[in-house]
Amino acid sequence: MFRRKVLVSIALVTMATAAMPAFAQGPRGFPRAQSSTSTTPGQTAQAKAIASVTTALTLTPTQVTSLTSLLETRKAGLQAVEQTRQSDNKTLQSILAQQSPDPTSLGNAMLAVRSAGPAAKQVETTFQTAFNSLLTPVQQQIYAALQNAANNLGPFRALGLVNGGPGGPAAMGRGGPRGFARRGPGGGGE
Repeated sequence: MFRRKVLVSIALVTMATAAMPAFAQGPRGFPRAQSSTSTTPGQTAQAKAIASVTTALTLTPTQVTSLTSLLETRKAGLQAVEQTRQSDNKTLQSILAQQSPDPTSLGNAMLAVRSAGPAAKQVETTFQTAFNSLLTPVQQQIYAALQNAANNLGPFRALGLVNGGPGGPAAMGRGGPRGFARRGPGGGGE
């Protein structure tokens, strides 16, 4: 019984965390107005996400500091990968613009552009490994359950059982579910 309550709690926290980006948007997907504080909306969203993760995993202040540091390291790593990708892409475009490009140079440039994906994946893997290593065994179990729940939300969204699904709250308009007011209860526009 206790395990079931824990799993339900984890699922609820996961769904709430997954829905956070939707709350960061204004009506109909327009960004909210800037607040008068010195933080940017991205920083505010990250702070809220960190607070949710802290609550879900019961992180200590030291773990929160380590998580923040890991997030900054990941961001810097991904930015470096993106800068390299952009530079490699410019090189590729300049080779393609030539009248008769050297096949070896063209192939090398294409391989360089394609290497950005694995490089970004390596940054993410390093982040995940480091994050998992700073958790206690109990926190690792909760985190694994949260990841499993997050990976299995697709069918629930498809059925409208969580926000963002075809029949969920995101599909509601002035007349209720999509098209209901136009077609009427019989579906024929009565």
